[in-house]
Amino acid sequence: MNFSNCELLTDETLFKLGSEFKALKNLTSLDLDVNACTAINDKGVYYLTKTLKNCPSLKSFHLNVIDCDHVSGTTIEHLNGLLEGPNYLESFGIEFCSEVRMTDDVMKGFGKALSKKKAELKKLKLNFEWHEDITDEGLYYLCEGLKDLVALRDLELSLCICNEITDAGIYYIGQELENLLDLRSIRLNFNDCAKITNEGLNPVWLPLERMSSLKKLSFSMLNCLFGQGTKILCETLGALSSLQELNLEIGYCDEIVDDDLESFGRALEKMACLQKIEIDLRHCQNITVDGVKGLISGLKMLEKLESVILNFSWCNKAINEAENMIREELKEVTTLKNLELWCFMQ
Repeated sequence: MNFSNCELLTDETLFKLGSEFKALKNLTSLDLDVNACTAINDKGVYYLTKTLKNCPSLKSFHLNVIDCDHVSGTTIEHLNGLLEGPNYLESFGIEFCSEVRMTDDVMKGFGKALSKKKAELKKLKLNFEWHEDITDEGLYYLCEGLKDLVALRDLELSLCICNEITDAGIYYIGQELENLLDLRSIRLNFNDCAKITNEGLNPVWLPLERMSSLKKLSFSMLNCLFGQGTKILCETLGALSSLQELNLEIGYCDEIVDDDLESFGRALEKMACLQKIEIDLRHCQNITVDGVKGLISGLKMLEKLESVILNFSWCNKAINEAENMIREELKEVTTLKNLELWCFMQ
C-alpha cells in the first residue's frame, strides 16, 4: 500500500486501516509506504502495530516512514511489540531515515525484540540513514539481536550518514556475520560514514569469504574505499565463486587508481557464476582508460554474464576513450543481454 507524499494521511487514517486489518485473520503480508506523510506521528504507528499483533498469519511486514517529520524512535519501540507477538514473521523491514532522535537505548530494545524471531526470520531490511545519535554502542545492541537469527538468509543494513559509528561498530557487524554464514544475500550501505576507515572494514570482509551459499552482494561506501581497502575487497571477491549478483558503489574517491581496477578485473575472473554486475565509480578522477581495460578483461572471462552496468561519470581521464572501448570489448561476451554505461562529463 503506497501512500507516499500524502499530506492528508493522518493517525486517524492509520487507526481506521488497523481496524480493517483486524478483521483479516488470514493477512499474510503488509508493505506500507507512508514516506513523507508529514501529518502522522508515533501514535498512528502504535495503532497499526497493536492491531497487527492480532494477525496470527502475518509473515511479512515492511514499513517506510522516511521523511515523516513527527515519527521518532518511539515508533521502533512500537514495532518491537509486533516482533514479540504471536505471529510467525519471516520477513521484516523498516525504513526510518530522519533527523529525529534514534538513541542507543531504542536500539537495545529493538535488538532484544529481533532475537525473539530467531527461528522464523529469513529476511531483514533495516534502513537507519541520517541517524547521528546512533553510536557504536547502539550498533552493538542491534548485533546482539542479529546473532540469534539462525534462519536469516537475506540481510540489508543501511547506516548512511550515521556519523558517530566508527570502526568499533563495524567490528560488531563483522562478529555477527560470523554467526550468519548461511546468508544468501547481503546489502551494506556505509556511505558518508566519516569515522569508518578501510582497516575497519576488514572484520566484514573476512566472514564473507566463508559464505559458500552467498548469491547476492551489494556494498556502498562512497568517498572512503581505496588503497589497502580495495586490495582486501578484491581478495574477498575472488573467494566468492558462487556469487551471481554484485553491486559496488565506491565512487567519489580520487585515491582509486588504475591498479585498483586491474585488481578488480583479476578478482572477477574467479567469479565463474556471476550473472549481473553493477559498479559505480563516478567522480574517481585518477582512473584512466588503462584501468578500465583491466576491469573489462575480467568481465570478458565470465561465461554466464548477462547484465553489466558501469558508471564512469566525471572520471575525466578515462571517459573520452572508455565508452567505445567497453562496448567493443564486451561484444565478445555472447551471454550478455544488457549493457548500461554512464559516462557524463563535467
